[in-house]
Amino acid sequence: VSVALLASAAGASPPALPPAPPPAEAPSSGRTGWFAAPILGYAPETGLAYGAAVIRYFALPGGRDSVARVDARRTTREQLIIRQRNRVYWDDNFLRSRFSYERFPDLYFGLGPSTPDDPEDYTPVEWRGELEYERRIWSNLYAGGAFELVHVGLEDVAPGGLIDGDPGLVGRGGGWQSGLGVQLTWDDRDNVNAAHEGSFA
Repeated sequence: VSVALLASAAGASPPALPPAPPPAEAPSSGRTGWFAAPILGYAPETGLAYGAAVIRYFALPGGRDSVARVDARRTTREQLIIRQRNRVYWDDNFLRSRFSYERFPDLYFGLGPSTPDDPEDYTPVEWRGELEYERRIWSNLYAGGAFELVHVGLEDVAPGGLIDGDPGLVGRGGGWQSGLGVQLTWDDRDNVNAAHEGSFA
């Protein structure tokens, strides 16, 4: 009898997992439109910064509220930053992207205890692209991947100066940087733009 019971138990199907609870987030508001705003600020490293941002908000079928944004700013130190960002939801999918260009004149003070009294002007120029894609796999749990590509170059470097004259200085010739990864996100916020309850982790 014991052998028969064990054989019967071994051949039984494992219990099914409980069904996923329904997603907790509120449906999209369905609203679409444009919004524009000026940018004004100040920091010791930049001086006065001024520019503008334009935002497009919309909703795709089966998705939460999506946003596309572009902003540009310039400073009195001739620094320039342009960024374009998207956050798009449709059905059970999520896509985030960011593309930016930065030209940021700055000062280099050298390395070590014997640096000169006067810093040297130089201009790093950065191009950056980022992509993230996730798909809902259970309830409010999303899984996906991310990719990043960055290029940095140096301009206005003084010949024979602190940067050009130091062959061991890491990054003096610019270069590329890239990264690839996987990610897992829990998102049950009731609103992706202005949440009153829920969590994002």
